[in-house]
Formats: sequence, C-alpha cells, structure tokens
Amino acid sequence: MVFYPIENAIELIEKFMNRTLPKDEWTHEAHLMVGLHHATTYGATALIHLRENISKYNETTNVINSDTSGYHETITHFWLWAVQKYCQKGGILIFDQETLDDMLWTEELAERNIWLAYYSKDLMLSTAARKGLVMPDLKELD
Repeated sequence: MVFYPIENAIELIEKFMNRTLPKDEWTHEAHLMVGLHHATTYGATALIHLRENISKYNETTNVINSDTSGYHETITHFWLWAVQKYCQKGGILIFDQETLDDMLWTEELAERNIWLAYYSKDLMLSTAARKGLVMPDLKELD
C-alpha cells in the first residue's frame, strides 16, 4: 500500500528546489522528503546543500534568516541525522517508494519534537543553535 506516491514527493522536491513550493506546503513531511532527497543525492555534503537550499527557499518565501527566525543549523543537522538513521536499510540509504512510506509513517520521524529527547528546549531555541551546530545536552546522537 502506497501512503504518499513517490511521484508527488518528486514534484514537491522539484518545487522546493526551484523555489516555487507554496509556503503552506513546507510542512514537517516536506522537510523530511527534502532531507531524504538531499541525503541520497549529495551524501556527505547533504548538510551543505540543505543549508543553502533552505536559506534560499526562506528568502523566496519572505522568511528572514536571522538570530530568531528562518534557517536553523542544529535542527537541520538533527533532522538530517534522524532521516539517515531511520531510513537506512542494510547501511544503504535510497530514495524509493518503500523508504518514503517508511519515513513518513514511522513513529519516530512523524513526531515533530523527537529532538527533545536529545536537546533541552533552551539549548535548541538558542541563537547559538540556530546559527551553528551545537551538540546535544541530554542524549548523544548515535
């Protein structure tokens, strides 16, 4: 059973990449799909590309990247780590229908606040965490 057609995911990613994705469609699930795309397309440099593409997307949708809004380095790093951790099958990360369905419906990734198991709210909401990568203060990323 297909939960979210891969063709729709590819279309969403293309809209994100060319900055035509409506702001109200930039949901948690969209973030996960874009993260999986970047992880499978760019590998070790996925975070660099995500940083650039999210920042540019924000600018296009009139979201200011500042100390208090817009791009957030630590949360982006965390979610990229989570997508990579939960979507690998036998050490391999691929963008296919099965992985997409698993990612969008696994309890761990569906929960928007799983980062609270790793980071205190104060740390994650800090300017330091938004502007640069900070390591978790509650539980290590394994």
